[in-house]
Amino acid sequence: MSNNDATPAPDPAESPPAVTLTPALQQLLQILIDDSNLSVVEIAARLFKSPGTVRKQIEEIRELLGVSTRAGIVARAWKWNLVRKPGGNTPPAIGKKARKKPKQVE
Repeated sequence: MSNNDATPAPDPAESPPAVTLTPALQQLLQILIDDSNLSVVEIAARLFKSPGTVRKQIEEIRELLGVSTRAGIVARAWKWNLVRKPGGNTPPAIGKKARKKPKQVE
C-alpha cells in the first residue's frame, strides 16, 4: 500500500475529545453561550468572582477546546454539545407546581 492510499487524519475540531470541565468552568461556559456580549467585568459580577479569575478561566476553556477566541469557544461548545443552547432545554423552575383552577360551586 502506498502513502497515496492512506486516509487523511481527521481534523481534531470535527470530533470532540473527552473534555472534562469543572462545575465552575461549565457555569462560565454556559454564561458565554447565553450572553456572549458580556464583558469580563460583567461576567465576574454575575459569578461573584474577580475579573482576573474569569480571564484565567476563559483562557483555560480556550485551551481545553483548542480555540483562540470567545467566539471560537461558543462555536466549539455548540458543535460538541457541551452546553444547552440559548432558549433550549431550560430546566423547569424548581419548587413550582402547576395550579389547577378551583372548581366553581353552583
